[in-house]
Amino acid sequence: MSWSEAELRWVEMSEVLRDFNLLRHENLGTSSQYWMVYEKFLQFVPAGSKVLDWGCGDGHFTCFCLRNGFQTESFNVNSSDDYNAEGCQIVEDLKSQFPDSFQYRVSEDRDPVSLPYEDARFDVS
Repeated sequence: MSWSEAELRWVEMSEVLRDFNLLRHENLGTSSQYWMVYEKFLQFVPAGSKVLDWGCGDGHFTCFCLRNGFQTESFNVNSSDDYNAEGCQIVEDLKSQFPDSFQYRVSEDRDPVSLPYEDARFDVS
């Protein structure tokens, strides 16, 4: 069996996320639910775009964006919630790996609608 380029890219990304011990990426089976979304993102979003990952949860999509060359800012309304009790647990790793292309914020007033960014800051959100 031979893997396509897209499949190989996904397996590599899945392994990176698994190594961060992210719950939904503990194995290729559970991680594969994101494969189509990630591939469509690469298909439709121009390389190098500035991306806002609003509601970034555990940070898996932010990690994907950064590893694929996107300037990425992650935003959470809460530092943790029932689904991501530890919040974005990979923030420090991402800051050290991508110091020039990653920013992270948690809402100061917990307002999910009023975002703390100027208009047109991002190409994609």
